[in-house]
Amino acid sequence: MELPRPRLERAVAGWLAHHAQDLQRVGLGIVFLWLGALKFVPGLSPAEALIAATVGWAVDPQLFLPVLAAWECLLGIGLIAHRAPRATLLMMFAHMGGTFMPLVACPELVWTSAPFGFTLEGQYILKNLVLVGAGLTLFGRLASPADARRYAPPPSGSRCLDRLRARRAQAVRLDRRGLLDGLRHPRLSG
Repeated sequence: MELPRPRLERAVAGWLAHHAQDLQRVGLGIVFLWLGALKFVPGLSPAEALIAATVGWAVDPQLFLPVLAAWECLLGIGLIAHRAPRATLLMMFAHMGGTFMPLVACPELVWTSAPFGFTLEGQYILKNLVLVGAGLTLFGRLASPADARRYAPPPSGSRCLDRLRARRAQAVRLDRRGLLDGLRHPRLSG
């Protein structure tokens, strides 16, 4: 039995049902825009040393940091403005792949005792799982209604599943009586 919900709770839940996706998208955009803007000013981003240690073997960090800053700001603007959402989210997923590189490229900066003990930098990287989850949620909302119906799992109480269960139960009853012996396909009967 479901308990009655207060009127305020119903009103807030109803409002969020319509606006939560936009709040999530704009919030994600603000995070990317803000953290990206910090990277344009040398010494202002707390991730600067971690980025330099991660990519320093392959590219000059002084050249890479402004490119990364522009990428993150572009992601933030794209999310906030809701322009080209598919391309923006794909850019975000590519970026997120790179954010996990320090776990392997410079483990001494990330782990105190692998795989459970993180430094502050490691925690900074771990929180990206939340950003990935938010991005996946937004990306899932880009599906057309036809695609959403086609690939959605059937609800547990659906008529289709009920019919399938009824047929299975009937086959079990017939099999117990020995009535299916002559109906089995020769290749399928073992």
